[in-house]
Amino acid sequence: MLCGGASRRMGTDKARLRWEGSTLLARAVEALRPLCDRVLLASGERARYGDLGLDASEVLDRRASFGPLAGIEAALLAASGEWLVTTPVDMPGTGAAVFGALIDRARSSGADAVTLRSPRGIEPLVAVYRVSVCAPLAQRLLDEGQRRPVALAAALCAVEIDVAEFGEDVQSLLRNVNAPNDLFTPARGRADDDLTTGGAA
Repeated sequence: MLCGGASRRMGTDKARLRWEGSTLLARAVEALRPLCDRVLLASGERARYGDLGLDASEVLDRRASFGPLAGIEAALLAASGEWLVTTPVDMPGTGAAVFGALIDRARSSGADAVTLRSPRGIEPLVAVYRVSVCAPLAQRLLDEGQRRPVALAAALCAVEIDVAEFGEDVQSLLRNVNAPNDLFTPARGRADDDLTTGGAA
């Protein structure tokens, strides 16, 4: 899981924000846990979630300030299985149904990666990557100075799953929690009573 961002627009560590009774981080771990042998937290350049008592291991970026592609690289290098599922911590609408569909398509298609496709285009952070192929590729791209995660998916034999296949409200499924206003919706109001647990990242 990708949770190493600086959360500058939010002003506090997004992973620790509460959403429907749980932190965003714990919510994502809970969604991944039944599907994965291990849950890895790509927490950036330093470990920061040991106090939360989650059944997950933190992995650190090997390169400073290279963004989420460096987090994907760190997780790929630490992964022990054939596949790595990736998701950003700030998309609470993507859950077990999405991850399970990505994994099933990866196993049945023979592709090196399966990504979600939305009206915004490919979502390379919500994806499944074949570790043996993608780990060296991510390293090479970063060595070349590439920072955009979409470059990893573009360089692979990748399959896409359109979000429309899930039959859900696309805006809810793809919602990013990046800034304080993203914690509210006109119909719903506050995301939770306790919005800011933990300090700034």
